[in-house]
Amino acid sequence: MPRPRSFDPDQALDRVVDVFWRNGFAETSYDDLVDASGASRRGLYTAFGDKHALFAKALARYRQCVVPELFAGLDDPDITVADIAAILRRFATLAATPAGRRGCLMANTAASDMAFDPAVGQEVDRHLRQLSERFAIALRRAGHRPAAAKRLADYLTGALQGLFVLVRTNVSRAFIDNYLAVVSRQLEP
Repeated sequence: MPRPRSFDPDQALDRVVDVFWRNGFAETSYDDLVDASGASRRGLYTAFGDKHALFAKALARYRQCVVPELFAGLDDPDITVADIAAILRRFATLAATPAGRRGCLMANTAASDMAFDPAVGQEVDRHLRQLSERFAIALRRAGHRPAAAKRLADYLTGALQGLFVLVRTNVSRAFIDNYLAVVSRQLEP
């Protein structure tokens, strides 16, 4: 008879997401994940598998739990171009905080060697496609024609990934504000 788990898998996975987000895959040991998760090594391995499998699950969890919260404003049925620009500016404000300096787990992963791993690459690709689709829906609601909304959504998705890379550097807030001002100018239908 198997012993019951002595940890909550969802809470453990949330903690693992945080460790990978802070440190990346290469700089994170399985011991780091065990320590953060509150699970035993065996319990963590039984629930999620090896470090690679755990990383793929952490990316999926991030995509399912963190991303929707960050982009909830895009779901407003009455969204305007100004609202979309405000969402982008909110990321500049977030970038000025210690938590914001870690960037985006997906962008960090896409910029690492892990992006070449098939399972990880699929999670990053799924994230980028879903984010672009959310932008496209918001842009159509804000008055863009479907084809133009799709092109602009892909551009905004790429620009946002660039922003997340920038926030991990020592660029100034003025640099980020200038970057987003140019990106925001593309929003007008």
